[in-house]
Amino acid sequence: MLLYTLIFLFTVIFMILEYFLCTKFKSPLWGGIIPILVLIVTILIFASGRISLDWKTILKGLALDVIWFADWAAGREEYRKKHQSKTE
Repeated sequence: MLLYTLIFLFTVIFMILEYFLCTKFKSPLWGGIIPILVLIVTILIFASGRISLDWKTILKGLALDVIWFADWAAGREEYRKKHQSKTE
């Protein structure tokens, strides 16, 4: 139970950090560091064979990656809107 709580807390902290990086810095790469790392770790976990490659686990890994990249896109969109309103 403690392990799941720690994983949840780290995930929340990384989501907040990723959102901050997306909305505060001009370069979109800063906000993409964490989603790209999550994608690389997901690929490495599946390639290592530690997790069975059935459709449920692949779907969970894909959903995890989509959530991180969607959060990245939402943060970049907020950055664009914020800076577009400043220039008008």
